[in-house]
Amino acid sequence: MEATAKLNGKEKPSGSADLKNESQTNSFTHTTQVTFPIGVKLAIIIGFIVLVSLGSVTVLNSHFIGEDVQITAENSNLSINTRASSTVEDKLSTVRSNVFQLLDLLNVAGGGRNAAIARQAEAFFFERNQDIASIFILSADSISRRNSTDVRIMNNRFFIVLQAEKLLP
Repeated sequence: MEATAKLNGKEKPSGSADLKNESQTNSFTHTTQVTFPIGVKLAIIIGFIVLVSLGSVTVLNSHFIGEDVQITAENSNLSINTRASSTVEDKLSTVRSNVFQLLDLLNVAGGGRNAAIARQAEAFFFERNQDIASIFILSADSISRRNSTDVRIMNNRFFIVLQAEKLLP
């Protein structure tokens, strides 16, 4: 079935030239101005998408890198603490060994701590171990009273050097 239209009392097919002329006469007679060009709208939309994507990438990057930095810092702190504790443990072990060696030497020396060899051993010990201030071997009840079995050996040179360092500018 062919579409027909009545123009001036005559039927003509819908694809005829008369229909085209009539549609041209019925077209808008006034022109409309574009208040906001489509190019500007497109630029604003693309700019917004770019800003949102850059912001989200920045936030995600900061989050994941922040976690990575925190884990790295914790591992670094753990390894530093492990090395420091190992160094301190070795130093304390060395000091303990040296002190026991001195005490053994003092026990073997005849005449007790007042003997010349005992005083000389103490002097040599503190000369070689200048960072030791004193040696105290105390019994369990020494907190409340002083016992004759307690051993108290002081490094006077340590305190003299410490006092001299405080006086220097």
